[in-house]
Amino acid sequence: MEPRPDFQFDPFSSGATAYDDDDAEADLDGIDWNDPASALKAIGAGGPGGLPFPEILSPEDVRRQATARSDEIFTSYETLHKIIQRHEATIQKRWLKKTRQQRLNVLLSAWPDMPAIHRPDFDAFRRESESDHVRGTKYRVHFMWPYVNQEDLLNTKALPLLLNSRGRHPPSHFAAADMDAMHLALVSKAIVPIFLNCHVLILNGMTENTRDYGQLVAWEDHPDAFDWMHKQKQFLPGEGLLVMEA
Repeated sequence: MEPRPDFQFDPFSSGATAYDDDDAEADLDGIDWNDPASALKAIGAGGPGGLPFPEILSPEDVRRQATARSDEIFTSYETLHKIIQRHEATIQKRWLKKTRQQRLNVLLSAWPDMPAIHRPDFDAFRRESESDHVRGTKYRVHFMWPYVNQEDLLNTKALPLLLNSRGRHPPSHFAAADMDAMHLALVSKAIVPIFLNCHVLILNGMTENTRDYGQLVAWEDHPDAFDWMHKQKQFLPGEGLLVMEA
């Protein structure tokens, strides 16, 4: 029996040099690897059909934003945690007694532009073209918080469960889930994270109410920092800031 032909490309074979692209090598030689903008332009960012050009921030800017958001997150969490500890049963009973219209009034008083339907991110995706996303979506709320919508939260159980989970467990428990919730926003380019290379943002595993939530760590400052980023144990700075905003 004759062996099957092997069509797999072998980069070390004698014929592999026929596929070399001298122009591509020249383009790579022209990249300033110390300038993120130069590297991003080389892969087509900002060009027609390419990825949107992200905002490039310095480590100091990212730390400043992360610290401010961390303070706000834990101030809100501490307030909600105390309310749920003391008044959860009362909140649940009153919510169950309200009519659908009364529940809607409560939701809209807290979040006036709350989307009406389940999975508002898909609705927004259908309403806009890819070029609309690149120019800047009008539906950022729909993409960033798809689980916050009238259809789901008008249910008698959904809002009490949301308050219970967010009020009794630290924010780090929800970091990965909040990132997953924005998946359509990211792949459709409706939301573009900022760019900062060679750093990782620490959100997962911060189980204590600590102000170190959102700590920015350079790869060179911790032996495991690159591994945390590469294996998605922690977050790219841009994605981490989005999670903290959510």
